[in-house]
Amino acid sequence: MPFRIRPEQARSLRFFVYISDAKLQMFMEQIAEPIRRSIAAELKIDFKLVSLTVTSPAVDRALREKSRLAKLAVVEDYITRYQEIGDLTSARGYFTGAAELDWKPCDDNETVLFCGYSETLLIVLGGSVSNLLGRVPAAMQIGSHPYTIQAAVRRGSEYGEIGADLVAAAQALISLPQPVRFLARVISRGPLPSGTGAHEYMLATPLYIEATDSVNS
Repeated sequence: MPFRIRPEQARSLRFFVYISDAKLQMFMEQIAEPIRRSIAAELKIDFKLVSLTVTSPAVDRALREKSRLAKLAVVEDYITRYQEIGDLTSARGYFTGAAELDWKPCDDNETVLFCGYSETLLIVLGGSVSNLLGRVPAAMQIGSHPYTIQAAVRRGSEYGEIGADLVAAAQALISLPQPVRFLARVISRGPLPSGTGAHEYMLATPLYIEATDSVNS
C-alpha cells in the first residue's frame, strides 16, 4: 500500500524564503518565559530549541534550522493571540499579507528587495541579504534599516520622490514573481506618480517570507 500523507500533515510543511533571526530574537526576548514555555508545550516543541542561540558558531546548520522554526512557531502563536496585526491596508505597525513578489539581492551586498503588486498597490519589502535561506548569517545586519533600503533603491542617485524610485526598482527587478506570504513592519506608505499602473506603494521590512502555491492558499 503506498504511503499517503494526511491533509493536516501536508499543510504543516512550509517553504521559507527569508527569516530574520534578529527580529525573531527581539520578539522572543519580549515574551515572558512562562508564556514561551506554555506555547511551546501546546505546540509540542522542545523548549531547548526555543532557547537556543542560533547565531552561535557552535550550533550546526540542522539544529540552527530547527531552532529557527521553533522560535517562529512560538512568535507566530503569541502574535496571533495577543497582538493586533494589520493587513495590506495598514499604514503602520506589523501586518500580514500575500502577493506575487520577485526578489533579488542588491549590489550593496547588504539588502535584498522583494517587489510585486496587489491590485493597485506596489509592495516593496527590504531586508538583510543574509536572512535569505541558504545564506550564511552575518554578524551585522543593516539591510532592513530604512536608510539602507532607500540607498539600495535609489542606487546612489540624488534624493527625489521615493514612490518613483520604488516603481523604477520594481520594474528593473520583477521578471518571474512567485506567490508568497509574509509578516512585515511598515516603513512608509504613500501615493505613486500617475501613469505607473498603481495608485500607492507600501515599503516594509519582513520578519519572514514563505513561498505558497497561490496568494489565496
